[in-house]
Amino acid sequence: DCGCTNFPAALGNVTFGGQPRSPVVAFDGPDVTTVNATNGAFSTFLATGTYTVSANVTEGAKTYLAFEPVAAQTPTTVDLALRLATNVTGSAFFAGIPITGVPIAFTLRGGGTVRAATDSSGSYNALLLGGTYDVSADHVATATEGAATRTVRYTFSGSLTVVHETPIQAFNLALSRSLANTTVSGTVRYLGRDGKATPIED
Repeated sequence: DCGCTNFPAALGNVTFGGQPRSPVVAFDGPDVTTVNATNGAFSTFLATGTYTVSANVTEGAKTYLAFEPVAAQTPTTVDLALRLATNVTGSAFFAGIPITGVPIAFTLRGGGTVRAATDSSGSYNALLLGGTYDVSADHVATATEGAATRTVRYTFSGSLTVVHETPIQAFNLALSRSLANTTVSGTVRYLGRDGKATPIED
């Protein structure tokens, strides 16, 4: 046993209408990396684990997308056939107020995850293919409640059905909010003697 780390190869081709295309191919998993396809072909080495492999190209006013789930345990071949993408756009808000910096995951039932995040205005957009997605968000931030600043957690869990080859589809996230309490424990000492460990909640 040499203690070596296994990095299996991932290779494949990107095509559109049966013809090779050479976009950037993205890998989202234990490694997050990109590689350029050349004459439609690409290859790289990955840490073992589960990935979403994706690529997109824009022609005129239309964007075409492909993504596939890949389990990179051994050398893997993944072929990406580009199809017309839907630009899913919307905002994430709580009590009518847009929330910035919220990471959103769209997980296709059948495999593959596309990620997005809200911008400074609370808006986002994500390129998706037709199908049904589980949508989730989990974001820790600070918020003012009364005169106090609290650490809070914004969450969302829902589903979205994207209509095949629809250019644009709207989807807003009505976030839930709860206190993101952190418990700190330690030893209280008085005159060098131990007291009772007291949890402190913020």
